[in-house]
Amino acid sequence: MKNWKKQLNKELNSIIPELREDIKNAPIEVERREKITLKERFFNFFTLKTKKIFTVSLSFVLALVLAIALIPLVGVNKVEGVVVLEINPKVAFILDEKGVVKEVSSLNADCDVILQSEENLALIKGKKIDDAVENFTDIAFKLGYLKENGAVKISGVENERAMQGLKERVEEYFCEKGLFAVTLLEDLTEEEFCEKLATFGKKREEIVKNIKESTLFLQKEENKGRLKELYDSTVDSEELSNSVKNKLEDNKAKFEEYKNLVLDIEKLNDIIINSEDNPGIIGLKDYWNIKNGLYFGTLTEDFKALLTEMTALLNEYSTKYGNTIESYLSLHSVKGEMEIIDGIIAGLDDEFVSSISSVLTFLKMIGANPEHLVNLFTTPETVDDYISKIKDYYTVKIENGLLEYTKVREKITSKDYEGYIAKIVATHGSIENYFESLK
Repeated sequence: MKNWKKQLNKELNSIIPELREDIKNAPIEVERREKITLKERFFNFFTLKTKKIFTVSLSFVLALVLAIALIPLVGVNKVEGVVVLEINPKVAFILDEKGVVKEVSSLNADCDVILQSEENLALIKGKKIDDAVENFTDIAFKLGYLKENGAVKISGVENERAMQGLKERVEEYFCEKGLFAVTLLEDLTEEEFCEKLATFGKKREEIVKNIKESTLFLQKEENKGRLKELYDSTVDSEELSNSVKNKLEDNKAKFEEYKNLVLDIEKLNDIIINSEDNPGIIGLKDYWNIKNGLYFGTLTEDFKALLTEMTALLNEYSTKYGNTIESYLSLHSVKGEMEIIDGIIAGLDDEFVSSISSVLTFLKMIGANPEHLVNLFTTPETVDDYISKIKDYYTVKIENGLLEYTKVREKITSKDYEGYIAKIVATHGSIENYFESLK
């Protein structure tokens, strides 16, 4: 404010001519008026027609008029507030002067998994910063990014009191959830802030502008050519494999039903091949060759009954799984895939990745809805494809993290939480060291 006044006085001194002392101090007399409305007072003041008598410096009157004209020209340039939260994911909140989140932006690719969701954005944008920080932390916990003994780092610019309030809010959340984790504050100078976010610019205004360029990290101009690199660093292939295994385990009973039907078809086909009544050509005595007429003579009633039974089993297979077994070779293929899945469930298959295609095909056949998983095993070709895939990955993260998130925990008392923090400091030397050890 003092700098503004100095600038204004400097401008006025260069514009207003020096007046003689007798002119400066000369009183300006105007007529008396007993009653005057508020509207008349306002109007008459600026037209200098009020009827009261008062003394005022002429230089003051000129200064007042000039000041009104100059205010828009010398107004202070306001810089929006920024709070950065790091769990991995890493996010920036852009605040207005009331501490409300105007914009939110991913600072790394992992954060895109959270911010691609309109539902999540609604829990952040337009909220007070303390609510936004707690909501983001809760989402990160739900998706498995924040785990037991994890850490949250909060960074801001020269506002230690506000930062401390955010730290306390997050720690209250931990205690309420029964989650032992730590919070680290980073109260930065302007220079340190610019250094921390140097990839977005050199000055604070430039950094804020570039952060606000887009909500998603991928959509920032410098990242648009890095689809494969960002995708590979964001989507955890091991987590995907585990997700496929979990879905298979959840459908174990359906697999047993599938397996038994395939084995029944194989068993009946063997009976047909080895039947004394089979009039087929040697090597071509399977059900499908007989149905195609590759035999000599006539079919006995007992043999016809075997063929009818097989037809019923194949129709059942087709109806349940949307697939048909069209030949003896096709039956061998179906049985081979069934044995692969059986080995995975039994824990005998060490080459699970090479078998994922068979597993996903089976899961689709039994209606286990693995489409979001199928989509994730290919690399995105476009930005839209990338966003589609991380939406599917968000579904996977929710499915995998839900059990841990919903686990019943006892609330943590203040005393127990303080003891937990003291133990970490004693072991690692500081919270900062502990945070670095988690990277």
